[in-house]
Amino acid sequence: MGKNIPRLFELEDVKKPSFKIQTIADITDDAGGSVPCNIGDATIDNPVYGVNKSTLEKTLPYLENSVDIMAVGNLPNELPRDASRYFGEQLIKFVLDDIRKGGSTTLDKATIVKNGELTSEYSYMTSYAGL
Repeated sequence: MGKNIPRLFELEDVKKPSFKIQTIADITDDAGGSVPCNIGDATIDNPVYGVNKSTLEKTLPYLENSVDIMAVGNLPNELPRDASRYFGEQLIKFVLDDIRKGGSTTLDKATIVKNGELTSEYSYMTSYAGL
């Protein structure tokens, strides 16, 4: 995990009754990283596993009292080449200059969490996230 990447929550938060998140797709697939309940890779054949909210141990997915995690380390490799190329071209076309220049309304509207807090655009998620 990069030292400058904040965690979205702490592992102990998962145990709290106020933790409402049921499913997380961790595209970083960084075990113990920004999504601390990502405790390891899932597989293409079984892309989702559960994490028991009380014991924090890996379980089958979709069980009561668990958080379901999709964290497939090679998922980008599973995308068709043309879809991946098109996505990259669109990022370059519509986002790269905004990233270089900074201060973009488009990027501001797309930013969900900044400095560890939900942005105003996504503040409606506060109760869902148990914050």
